[in-house]
Amino acid sequence: MISETEKELSDFLGQQVVKLKGERLVAAVFRLIKGVVIYQSVNRLSLEGIADFKAVIREILNSGAEATLLWSRGHFYLGGEKIPFTSKNFDLLNRTIDVFSRRGLSGLSFAEGVLQVPEKEIFRFFKVFQESEKEQCPEKMIREMLDSNSISWVDIHLKSENEENSEREPSAPQDRAKKNYLYSITAVKEVCQKLTVNEKAGVRKAKRLVQNIVDIVIEDEGIVLGLTTLKNYDNYTYNHSVNVAVLAICLGKRLGLERNSLRVLGICGLFHDLGKVMLPKEILHKKGQLDDQEWVEIRKHPLYSVGTILKLQASHELKAKIVLAPFEHHIRYDRTGYPKVEAKPDLSFFGRILAVADCYDAMTSARSYRPYPISPDQSLSLMLEKSGKDFDPVILKVFIQMMGIFPVGTVVELNTGEKGLVLGKNPDPGMLSRPRVLLLFDEKGKKLLDRQVVDLCEKEKKTGQFKRTVKRAINPKEHKINPTEYLL
Repeated sequence: MISETEKELSDFLGQQVVKLKGERLVAAVFRLIKGVVIYQSVNRLSLEGIADFKAVIREILNSGAEATLLWSRGHFYLGGEKIPFTSKNFDLLNRTIDVFSRRGLSGLSFAEGVLQVPEKEIFRFFKVFQESEKEQCPEKMIREMLDSNSISWVDIHLKSENEENSEREPSAPQDRAKKNYLYSITAVKEVCQKLTVNEKAGVRKAKRLVQNIVDIVIEDEGIVLGLTTLKNYDNYTYNHSVNVAVLAICLGKRLGLERNSLRVLGICGLFHDLGKVMLPKEILHKKGQLDDQEWVEIRKHPLYSVGTILKLQASHELKAKIVLAPFEHHIRYDRTGYPKVEAKPDLSFFGRILAVADCYDAMTSARSYRPYPISPDQSLSLMLEKSGKDFDPVILKVFIQMMGIFPVGTVVELNTGEKGLVLGKNPDPGMLSRPRVLLLFDEKGKKLLDRQVVDLCEKEKKTGQFKRTVKRAINPKEHKINPTEYLL
């Protein structure tokens, strides 16, 4: 007879398998939808895509799950199980949701019969699916194609009236924050790609997204700070740019900046590394140490940022406001950084803010030359050692107070032996070492299936002593923990 614990573990492992296959199914569907634009008929590459699509469908059905892919409120679900955002898949999930949304659909269901369907029929379905976006009623075109060809191996799900209404209504701050964060990464990527091929790049979308982020930060900065734990190794430059913008906006708010100034500061953060599009990719993505000549090239990127910002399609007034801080963010507080400047004028307020935000996110991210990131708490400690040298000491002090001794996303071991993830700092400035923690492992090292959030300020009634205290920060990779999965 199966015990309750064994059943819970079995259910949990089953959920994890479904989530992994769900991500693969999203990737396979997205590949086919985009592939039919490039390939006008079935060829080797489209056959590979169809084979991969069939393989993941087969695995899902063999696991006992339904091959039904649905999205709702910014998340994809496979067989009712949410597919979690990770540092590698959030761009894919976001873009695929956009594809479904533009066609008035909430998902697709695939029956077992798809495994015996000829490749040409699968190709034809995704071809019609892709072309339906041009129609006034995309779902009608897809439905007619299915009915006229007696296709029963796939079914479409339409967005319900409730879902449509919920999109028009203001969504929860966390959903809005996530959506704007992900769209901002796409916006930076689009600008960089256009500049790379000497196309004109505008900033209208970036301005709107930054304004939205500013609004959310003013409402609840903690929600947005949690998003900066998203780290995408493959899209580092774009991901990093948005993180710096978010951190800078939150820090600027703490320093008393008004809404309009926060908006300009956010755009500075979004475009502070824009000059990297001018650098050779082999230098940007080199594994191992750079040689002297390569370092000379890397140090040119703030200057290149000035040039690329001036090329943007934006008003002269805006470009004048956002060009200085990106130029300054590596000069350092004591002027020992780069680019070298003859005179030693005071660095701009925005430049000093960007220097702190840029360094923190870079240190807490994996890089081509450093596969493992530095933990958030250790990063703050290393930055504190350079206070007054690399960083404005007042701004750095406010930043550390904002992040807490153990920033959101830090994995910690408690004195009880339990391990957990920091969800938020304590609002009491005197209690920064006592954040809110989501318990992930019990004192015996067993993974917890039920989520329990504890406040490290909680005390024993009899003794008056704290129930739990952080013993140390630990590397999430050692315990196969992905903080993003829990924070989103």
